[in-house]
Amino acid sequence: MDWPAASRVPELGPGPLPAVPALLINGEDDLRTPVEQLQALAARLPGARPLTVAAVGHSVLSRGSRTSQTACAGRALRDFLADRPTPTRCDGPRPLAPRPPPPRTLAATPAAAGTAGLPGQSLRAVALALDDARRGALAVGPQEAEVRRLVLSLGGMRAGFAQTRTRAEGARTVVVDAIVLERFSYVPGVRITGTLKRRGAALRGTLRVEGSMRGTVSLRAGGTLGGRLGGAEVVTPLVLPGLSAAAASRPSMDPARG
Repeated sequence: MDWPAASRVPELGPGPLPAVPALLINGEDDLRTPVEQLQALAARLPGARPLTVAAVGHSVLSRGSRTSQTACAGRALRDFLADRPTPTRCDGPRPLAPRPPPPRTLAATPAAAGTAGLPGQSLRAVALALDDARRGALAVGPQEAEVRRLVLSLGGMRAGFAQTRTRAEGARTVVVDAIVLERFSYVPGVRITGTLKRRGAALRGTLRVEGSMRGTVSLRAGGTLGGRLGGAEVVTPLVLPGLSAAAASRPSMDPARG
């Protein structure tokens, strides 16, 4: 740590890189050092052994959670040091499924389960917005949420904002106690205003919806989102539990299907 810093960034000398034995390990989902950098370095380093690890991001070998592919990478490192053959790829399960991009228009938004037409599409837009606000609230870690009733402000994907109140419950759990929305929008043209409060294991409340399908919807007991939009009665299953921060990173169900 106390080694003096160079006055300028050193430059590599001319000529090819030395033929030094090297095992290059890269997570396939790494955004900081993507696989393209692995491939470029492997092409320049004589005798390099590139290893791509599926469904893993940065710091493959220092990850806290163990998966079959990170275990494979650890074995490859031991084999490399013992001068044994190593694989070029470690496959394994993907614990987090990518979420689809937000709909760009209300017309491109599928209707919520059990509904149809613009009222159903608007209800789905409300469900997506509520799920987005809940996910933002759960982005804090347990240490940050140790402050009781920690209040965070979140910008809406398209417009508006939300204030969330969270708290720590134990050493590893973050609970959402309330979400206050002010013209919060996830899908263009659908804005919601209102307050959700935690009652038992889930959030409940009534929301005002603005846009082409104006109206009021409520999160009801039994895990449903329903009300009247554009003059039509609509209802769909929806559960917004106060999950732990760890649980919130798992693959979620379709927010319009609960």
